Amino acid sequence: MKNFSLRIIAVLLIFSTLSFPHTIHAATGDYTNFSFDTAGSGNGSPGGIAWDGTYFWIADAADAEVYRYNANGTYSSSSFDTAGSGAGTPSGLTWDGTYFWIVDVADDEVYRYNANGTYSSFSFDTFASGLDTPIGVGWDGTYLWVSDATDDEMYRFNTSGTYTSISFDTAGVGGTNPGGLVWDGTYFWFPDIDSDEVYRFNANGTYSSFSFDTAASGSDGPRSMAWDDTYFWVVDNNDDEVYRFEGPVYATAPDAPTNLATESVTGSVTLTWTEPASDGGAGITSYNIYRGSSPNPTSLLHSQTTGTSSETYSDSTATRGITYYYRITAQNSAGESGYSNERVSGTKSGRIIRLGGALFIQ
Repeated sequence: MKNFSLRIIAVLLIFSTLSFPHTIHAATGDYTNFSFDTAGSGNGSPGGIAWDGTYFWIADAADAEVYRYNANGTYSSSSFDTAGSGAGTPSGLTWDGTYFWIVDVADDEVYRYNANGTYSSFSFDTFASGLDTPIGVGWDGTYLWVSDATDDEMYRFNTSGTYTSISFDTAGVGGTNPGGLVWDGTYFWFPDIDSDEVYRFNANGTYSSFSFDTAASGSDGPRSMAWDDTYFWVVDNNDDEVYRFEGPVYATAPDAPTNLATESVTGSVTLTWTEPASDGGAGITSYNIYRGSSPNPTSLLHSQTTGTSSETYSDSTATRGITYYYRITAQNSAGESGYSNERVSGTKSGRIIRLGGALFIQ
């Protein structure tokens, strides 16, 4: 029994030291068991949140102040006032890389501020376009999107403040009280204040059939959210807390295969290789074999789907006496990898010749 237990321990130790080539990611929307408080800094009614690449900025609708927090959630002892410019009830906040944009739920106005927190002397009205209760604002790299908590609609504006006559509905999928939204480069994400759910929408405004719950983490009043390129940060207006969730992880093209080797046999060339170190977050679907009569070939010879013995291929179309250059790539749902190392090989004619008393197959 003792020897058996020792063997089990040895197996576990060996298994724990193995490294696997395929990357495993946490699920989008999983709570990371981390949050930070805003009330201690004076922000007792947090609403909109923005990430500027270094700091979080969170608007307080009660005292008309925007507070700055470090990436670890500690207050940086810096804030700026919005009431002086007219934004007495700042409910939504976003950052476009140059300016802060703050929506005021009381006067239906969107105000623009410089990076240092000073008012830039520009604002625009949202009421005329149909918004009655603008509560959140987001930036997609080109347009500003303002959410209306009354008609459950997201409205698109140019940075000049003109309405683009484009909007999309959120109530049809459960978003009956949408908060501030973020854009991750592929999808829109926004929390719903009533359902405690974060919904994902496509770029054209249609629902993508994915959402995640925030209530289980303790966030039962999600008002707005930010994305720092890794995590989602959701502001809860009920408990003055900011909760961190796993952000979206999209597959990328895999790494290149390695250790390409060739072996010439009569009438064919056999290729073997090692699978990529990373599959890019999606399974490898095929390997592409490139062949040419000169270095750095780009002509596709064969595409081989993965499966049993998928890291080997026999080129039976090679012509005797010709030197070939080979390299391969890996493919997944996101794209094609770079090229592997290159190998040179030729086929043998099958003739037996004598050189210096020894026999060789040519």
